[in-house]
Order: sequence, then C-alpha cells, then structure tokens
Amino acid sequence: QPMQGHSEEAGGLRCVLFSEFHVTLGPQIVFQEPADFLSKEDFNAVQNYLIPKPDLCERLLTITALGYKIVGYPVDVSGGEYARNHLLFNIAFILDHGADPLPFEPVVRKLALSLRMLEVEKKFVSNQASKEAIRDIVKTVYREVSSTGACTIVVDSANIVHLRVLPAAEELETVPPHMVPILLCGAKTLSDRSSDLTLRAILPHINGVNYVRRIAEEAGVDVPLAQQSLQCLLSLNLITLVPVFQFSNTYLVTRDVRLLFNDHELQRECAEFVAENASEELPAFDALFSLYCDFVPREPLLTVAAFCEKNNLFAQNINVRRFIQFGISKQILRHAVRHPFRNPTAPPITTSRELSAVERLFDGRHNVDEICCATSLSARALDDELEDDPYTIFLRY
Repeated sequence: QPMQGHSEEAGGLRCVLFSEFHVTLGPQIVFQEPADFLSKEDFNAVQNYLIPKPDLCERLLTITALGYKIVGYPVDVSGGEYARNHLLFNIAFILDHGADPLPFEPVVRKLALSLRMLEVEKKFVSNQASKEAIRDIVKTVYREVSSTGACTIVVDSANIVHLRVLPAAEELETVPPHMVPILLCGAKTLSDRSSDLTLRAILPHINGVNYVRRIAEEAGVDVPLAQQSLQCLLSLNLITLVPVFQFSNTYLVTRDVRLLFNDHELQRECAEFVAENASEELPAFDALFSLYCDFVPREPLLTVAAFCEKNNLFAQNINVRRFIQFGISKQILRHAVRHPFRNPTAPPITTSRELSAVERLFDGRHNVDEICCATSLSARALDDELEDDPYTIFLRY
C-alpha cells in the first residue's frame, strides 16, 4: 500500500527524486522533494531499477513498486575522469499507483538529458559545488509541475529548460528522425517567445527540406533533444510532419480532395503556399485541383519526376515541393511508401558495407526514408544498390 502521511498531489506527482551511484557507498538518494518521502529502506528495495547496470541506462524505465509508479531515466556518462570510468545518476518521478505515466515520460527524459548535457559540457553533476543547484531544480520541478503541470528551470543565462506535462488525454505523437517538420507559424515568433536553447538552436534549420536527424546534426544538438522540442511543437499544432521530398516518391490522392473543392479559404491558402513566385499571378484553383487529382491509382504509380514531366508546373508558377507538402499536410495526398523486403533465407549482403549494416531493416516494415536516414544514402543510391539483388523486392503501401 502507499506510504502514509502524504496527501494526494495534483496530477498524481508525489515526489521528484535525484539519485546517483557513489563509488564507495553504492546507490544513494541525493535529493528528493518532499524531503524524506522515500526512506532508505524503500530506496534500497528499488535501487537496482533507479541505478541499474549500464545496459539499462539511457532509456525510460517505469516500474510499479511500494504502492507507486516510478518513472526514471538512468544516465551513464563514461570517461576516464570518473571513478570506475562511469558517472551513474537518475532523475525520477514517483506517481500515484493509478496515475498514467505517459504524460510524465517526456518531462523525465528531457530533464535527464539536459542534466547529461550539462555534465558533459561543464561537469555540472560531478562537481560538488554545482551539484547543490540540483537540490533547487528538484524542488522547483516538484512544486511547479504539481501545481501547474509546467516549469522553467534557469541553470544559468545559457541554459534554460522548459518542461510541460501534457494532459493524459493527449497522446504524444512520435517524431521519427526521418520525417521533415514544417512550421505552421513564423520561426522568429517561436524564437522570440521561447528561451528553450534546443528549440532556438534547431529553428534556423527547419526549412521544409531537412529531416529531423539532419536538423539536429546541423544545429549541433543531440537527436533525442531535438525530437523532444519538436514533439512539444507537434502537440501544440505548431508544426506538421511530412516525408522527405524526392522525385522518386509516389503519392495517391485521397477522398479529402473534396474539401479543397468546397473550401474557398483552403483554395486561397493552397495557391499562396505553392506559388513559386508570390509577385506573379497565383496558380488557378482549377489547375491545382486537376493536378492533385492526377495522382489517381494507376500501374505503375506516377512518380514526382514523371508528374513534373507530364505537367509543366514552372509555367504555372507552381513549386512542386511545396505543392506536395501542402497536399500531405492537408491529407489531400498520401505518400505511397516503398518498403524493401529481402528473403530471410538469402545469403548476407556483402557488396555494400552500408547495406550490410542495416540489412535487418529489409523486413517489409521499414520504409525507404527510414533506411536512407539510417545510412545517409539517397533513395536513388539505395535503388542502385538493390537493383540487381534477386532476393529483394519493394512493397508499396
């Protein structure tokens, strides 16, 4: 049963706990709020999950124990400057037994990754003087998340972290590293209103072309941190996600094309978005509607390259990439994605080091965009590599 003497807190958050592995004393509670919420005996009962072996670090761990749900993100920072070459710590939320941990997981992950980044950059956790600031961080997170569901942590002028617990009714949509974010509002507006350094770092690289992993690499931030910031924007409907634009892509028109036919405001928005040159006459709606309807099912499906060759878009003041992106974002088009499937009994791939490393992805469940993102190969290069492989076929759905 839950421990006695503690009242219900808003949203189900009962305690915020920071623990670490001490080189001589083993796993220890360092800071917790409320103070003394978790006794040493109770901590010892769950210490192997809060400070686990390195194989279980760098991931969310949720357990049910002591009458509570405990959501943690154990961190393992390796380096010769640490005793035993490792610094192990964890930031965890202790929730009511019946609470839904899903809304809290992104907060725990972002907080842990932020502390990890601060440790790598400035030894924030391992230095005893700066570690004392974590006490205030734990108190602030507990107090503000319990009362408002959000908080801002100011480490210093260069490190500010924003945290927000989404209501349980909102299911967070994942942000895959191979998808392209499209801003639905001005980047300057977002940058001016946010002091989240990760968001400010990635915003200049969100251009409708870069996919998430490339955005993170160009901005010099960890991919999980970039995904966290984009996930927040996605939950607030400030971005949408579309597939990487390639001329080898194929698309199909959906029944929602009728919405474009009936909605004059959507027609105007479409014409303004897809125009190659805003100073020239905007594309006519009749032409845009006909072009979207050109992506009807056929065999073989029409590639973007063939679509451009068939229809002289430049003469109609239409930017083909933006034309496709608008169709995807409004669900007028859907991407008919190719998924490589390789016969499981086939001999291993030996002709390409890149492909042999990701051969496990040729199972019919991973699409070309995912594989290209993982290997840095273009879709054309992937096609060239697999073109003569008799054991591989492409499923399109």
